[in-house]
Amino acid sequence: MPITYSRVIAYLDAIADKGINKTEDAPHDRFWKDLSREQFVNGTVPNVHCHGADIPIIDHENPANSSFFLVLKANAAFCNKAQMPRGGPWITDEGYAITLVDGSQVSGQQIQDDIIDWLLNGFPE
Repeated sequence: MPITYSRVIAYLDAIADKGINKTEDAPHDRFWKDLSREQFVNGTVPNVHCHGADIPIIDHENPANSSFFLVLKANAAFCNKAQMPRGGPWITDEGYAITLVDGSQVSGQQIQDDIIDWLLNGFPE
């Protein structure tokens, strides 16, 4: 069963909270904070561009290549953008884990697996 949109947002918040550098200092801030699922799925990353063009949050033709996911997984994996959160720690680090607001702990690998599952299953509400 794929995770829901609210779980994706909980992951993004926890990843940002754990980051060395504050997301609020990034040009995109916590852009996901007040977006509905529809806005997230069909929106663009604010104040960040690739070769002068807006960056869709979700790649509808190849969801596994969605920008928000690629920048969490690897450095320069999307339009030469740094891995997020800038400065780490990263979901790809050995032993990486986050604690969600509900107290549950999720490993970096589980985050990757859950997000790809969400992307490949049509972005469930």
